[in-house]
Amino acid sequence: MTLPPSPSSSRLERLGTYLQVDPDNPQLLRDYAAEAMRVREFRACAKAIERLRDAEQADRDDCLLLARAQRLDRRADEAMTTLIDAAERWPGDSHVAFETAAWHFAELSFDTALESLPELPPDDASAAEVCAMRVRLLHHLGRMADAQAVADAFRATQAHEPAAVVRALLPVLMDLSKVDDAQVLAQSLVQQVGQEGALPYEVCEPLATAALDRDDIGGARQWADRALSLRQDDGRAWLLKGLAELRGGVIAPAVDALERASALMPSHAGSHLALGWALLAAGDLERAHAAFEAAAQASPSFAETHGSLAVIAAMRRQVTEAAGLIRKAQRLDRHCASAQWAQELMNGSIDPGRVSRMAAQVIAHARGQRQPASGPASRAS
Repeated sequence: MTLPPSPSSSRLERLGTYLQVDPDNPQLLRDYAAEAMRVREFRACAKAIERLRDAEQADRDDCLLLARAQRLDRRADEAMTTLIDAAERWPGDSHVAFETAAWHFAELSFDTALESLPELPPDDASAAEVCAMRVRLLHHLGRMADAQAVADAFRATQAHEPAAVVRALLPVLMDLSKVDDAQVLAQSLVQQVGQEGALPYEVCEPLATAALDRDDIGGARQWADRALSLRQDDGRAWLLKGLAELRGGVIAPAVDALERASALMPSHAGSHLALGWALLAAGDLERAHAAFEAAAQASPSFAETHGSLAVIAAMRRQVTEAAGLIRKAQRLDRHCASAQWAQELMNGSIDPGRVSRMAAQVIAHARGQRQPASGPASRAS
């Protein structure tokens, strides 16, 4: 059975057919380029605008669309050439400056991108997008407090919540451990578009976290799966997926997801910690020990990593080593959940088979000591 073409592709095909009849029609070329960009046919979009440029009919918006298409098509040098030409034709133009900043952002030149951003009054039509990019850049530079301050200052000038700025602010709030604030804003975005609408990607992490906090395993899975359906390269989404599966007692998928999280966020101690407990629940002490060691190397002051290593030592009846690790963990955090469990194992007062249940308690405690998932490039758009 042959499926009918999707509406988006058939519209692009129709426009292409019209262009064959009228190849030099400027409006038709613009319509074709806009539709090609919408369906992510970046090379086709660029070719249409290049024809306008060659005919000397390309205006500023056409040139910026060309630069965007070239950038998204991974033709960075051509995109920068287009932007340099645009800057010469329209010196001081804020739209050119914004697209130039976007180019530097894509190249991970965050400082240069920040310097390239224009300053716009809050009532400018593009002000929200510029503010959102500034917040993201400050976030990637590790300037979390500055990022929140910029977002909050802009929000205070607006009668309604600017969705673009809120989206940029959500991961900042999560990395600042302001999870409750992030959850409130995420829920407000969901209410704006409805559960079945085109939900912003950024709402998934705070809402999955909220579901985990109230032991709603199904809800946590739903939000983590939604995030992963949109992006496969975000370690946070894999971490939340793994935590949901681990809390639900589904060990093999938990291990798979947490291995992905650890690979994507090698410097994030929490991902290695969670993986270690999933492996412990699977009965793989050797790999669990390696994961806890990786967590300790990533963050030597993270108490739960040392307490978890103490659990391994206690299970192996390595009394002296376990006692030393328990002391180290409790010096860092006297309420360390894994150190307490290791001590109870040493005393023979609990069943070592309760690993899955204990894992949930240790990770819940560890999540209260939240750390940024990785370096600035992890969230680059």
